[in-house]
Amino acid sequence: MLTLYDELVKNHNLSLDKNVEEVALKYHNAYRQMGGFASREEMLNDFTIIALASIHDLEVVASNDNASMFNNFAIAAYKLVNDTLNLRMPKFINYDDFKKLLLRGDV
Repeated sequence: MLTLYDELVKNHNLSLDKNVEEVALKYHNAYRQMGGFASREEMLNDFTIIALASIHDLEVVASNDNASMFNNFAIAAYKLVNDTLNLRMPKFINYDDFKKLLLRGDV
């Protein structure tokens, strides 16, 4: 699996910058306003991943983290902030579905 990962991300490193941090914080603010209760520290990594994906116009984010990254409050926050900032939402899929896409050559 690591070989496949290396092939997918070859020459495609994404770095954190102030813009990514600001979008991640906006996700958290929207998440809390919508009723999300997890702390900023608990959610910041997830929000940063989605901010990176959105800012860099990545098509897919694969994770099995339905409890935080893909919960309803978080997804609503991503949509609100991304619509406001004119950022495209990535598609959220679980690892098994992503693996199937890879094996079929659809990614």
